Amino acid sequence: MKVLRLQKPMLNSMYTAQLDFQQLELTDLTTFDSAFLRGWRTRVKEHLDWVYTMLRPRICLVCGEPFNVWDMHEGIVTRGDTRGWPRPRQLLIMCALNCIPLHHTCHLDSPPKRELVWESQCDFYGEEPVRAWYEGLPWKVGPPRRF
Repeated sequence: MKVLRLQKPMLNSMYTAQLDFQQLELTDLTTFDSAFLRGWRTRVKEHLDWVYTMLRPRICLVCGEPFNVWDMHEGIVTRGDTRGWPRPRQLLIMCALNCIPLHHTCHLDSPPKRELVWESQCDFYGEEPVRAWYEGLPWKVGPPRRF
């Protein structure tokens, strides 16, 4: 029998997606399968669509051209960086502080360097919340000193 008590994941304020792990009680981590992650990413993408419609210009960070259809790119901490993390923790990188919209071809051909995404996110959200999010991730030995 699976035991799952979970607060519904929510976008906390306008820029961070956060699960309260104190409230999370799981006996089966397969609950956080790829379908769940896909649903979470969809919610974050919807939030980003609102941010880039109401608050930020809809301009691709790579080519500088406007976009209507776009891919979501985890720019500061990638999904590859979280390989080996428990699935619920992987959700922590899928938030507006880390994700940016890019044209599909820009995303595939030449995604922006982490430093460019860091600078863009700090310009918009401020360095303090971006740094607090980055340093608050569950790193094994502390965050990499990239920024």
